[in-house]
Amino acid sequence: MSYPSLDFTQRCCGSRSYDTTFNMCCGGNVVSKSGFHPTCCGSRSYDTTFNMCCGGNVVSKSGFHPTCCGSRSYDTTFNMCCGGNVVSKSGFHPTCCGSRSYDTTFNMCCGGNVVSKSGFHPTCCGSRSYDTTFNRCCNGRIC
Repeated sequence: MSYPSLDFTQRCCGSRSYDTTFNMCCGGNVVSKSGFHPTCCGSRSYDTTFNMCCGGNVVSKSGFHPTCCGSRSYDTTFNMCCGGNVVSKSGFHPTCCGSRSYDTTFNMCCGGNVVSKSGFHPTCCGSRSYDTTFNRCCNGRIC
């Protein structure tokens, strides 16, 4: 009795068979492998050595600590993603206020605006900062 030979390099991609030596299945399509570290980005193949997949697009890696901001690559060493935009980090304790970066050491985000912190116990009243030690927020107004 003879048995069919097993070919360990053959796989199925949807209804198609392919050879895994040179091809791969991305998004249901048989595509050629790219580079030394191939992976899929949607229905495309790319090499992860120099590229990355951001928002379904293959983009070049940026800097030493690359990550995605929407469909763009950026280096997290000096930049950050705020509201889908790549912006420069501000100060020692950067964070986002909408699409802007600010340093939380001296500023805060009130109503989508970057404002200076007020006093020792700052908090927001609408789009302004105030010190809760001396004031209150009454219906969006400092009183």
